Amino acid sequence: MEGEGTQRPAFDLRRAAAYLETFLVLGGFVAYLYWRHPGYWGDGVDRGDAIMDLMENGRLRPMKYPYVGPLFSIPFYILDKLFHSNHRLFFRYNYFVFATGAGIAYFTLRKRIDAVHLRRFFLLILTASMFPYHIRTFYGETFSAVFAAVGILLVTHGRPVWGWSLLSLAVLNTPALAVGLALVAVATAWTERKWQHLLPLLVVAAGILLESWIVRGHPFVSGYENDGAGPPGIRPYAGLGGFSFPLFFGALSILFSFGRGILFYAPGLWLAFQRPKCEPRLHRTYVLWMLFLLGEILVYSRWNNWHGAVYWGPRFFLFASIPACYLLVIRLANREERLVGNLVTLAVLVASAWVGLNGMIFHLKTLSEEFCNELEGVLCLYVPEFSPLWQPFIKVPELTTADWKVATYWAVVFTVLAAPLVFRIVRQAGAQARAAGAGLATSNRYERR
Repeated sequence: MEGEGTQRPAFDLRRAAAYLETFLVLGGFVAYLYWRHPGYWGDGVDRGDAIMDLMENGRLRPMKYPYVGPLFSIPFYILDKLFHSNHRLFFRYNYFVFATGAGIAYFTLRKRIDAVHLRRFFLLILTASMFPYHIRTFYGETFSAVFAAVGILLVTHGRPVWGWSLLSLAVLNTPALAVGLALVAVATAWTERKWQHLLPLLVVAAGILLESWIVRGHPFVSGYENDGAGPPGIRPYAGLGGFSFPLFFGALSILFSFGRGILFYAPGLWLAFQRPKCEPRLHRTYVLWMLFLLGEILVYSRWNNWHGAVYWGPRFFLFASIPACYLLVIRLANREERLVGNLVTLAVLVASAWVGLNGMIFHLKTLSEEFCNELEGVLCLYVPEFSPLWQPFIKVPELTTADWKVATYWAVVFTVLAAPLVFRIVRQAGAQARAAGAGLATSNRYERR
């Protein structure tokens, strides 16, 4: 029995918040595994069927998509065969790529940065990014985005061999990322004064040529030679095919189009106009992430199919969610930010959270493939009312029980992330209101005199 003078320890709010955030991170990975059904459609079918054909018949099916990424799904295919689980794991291959990348990032950074930043980064990736939608598919963008982001992280944190290996695999899976790799390699070699950082460029070039030779019969046949070519249409450059799109117009569309613009689907990038305050090595990681993203934009701006056809959001720019979430974490942690800056941060957080929720439960439910293919998809690309981001405000789709469960999880995470920021805004607004009131009272006293 406690004595009268014994005091119970005060409630530790920070520790409780840490436990809650950790629970939500782990719960998010479990929720997406059990509540989200995998999607198997579009280009993902070509990739998945090629792997099944390889495993069943022992032959490489000629296709324009690289085999590098899909080959990592083979262990899940074998497990499904062993346990007769009807492709349950195989179709979720991108989920496991995502979870593995998150695990590597955690063990790389857990002793180098504040744990609260790491937890909030994962919460944002799980609920306020484009990843919740992408990890359901069998498309190749998740593999490339995760391997590239984690690879750059390892390069800047003392694991260059592993880092360049992962980054090279990302580019071999999506050769269009080679320009981003070149920018990262040159910047790293220049900073560290070590030419060895340029070797991945040679390895990737050789790997791309070798796969083209094995799969398509010639090292210089990519499968994209006439991609997108066809009769002219409404858009001035439609039907030209290949990398025939003007760089200026392509970049404008990639950045600002209502249906695909990365500044709408990765709103955290707006915060890049202010230099983030962070640990120098992590800032170097961020700079290389942005260089890699710049390389992506430069390449895809010239490609006639920059929009990725009928797909939710900027399909080829999933990687943009990584630096976007990082910037948002830094701003959420900045307690010295003024009222206006905190209001901007809150607006970006709300916009990012809506992107995550939209990808989780709404996506293309009210926008059919036939409709988005009409008039070359111009309506779904450029008209706000037909953008996947804003269509649910006009036409609300039916939600399943699983959708409501995920939405509930999203609401809890958003509340946890937004609450400290809202409290700061309320305090700052109250202080400014009191200061204004005091100034007004002083002014009135002088007038009376």
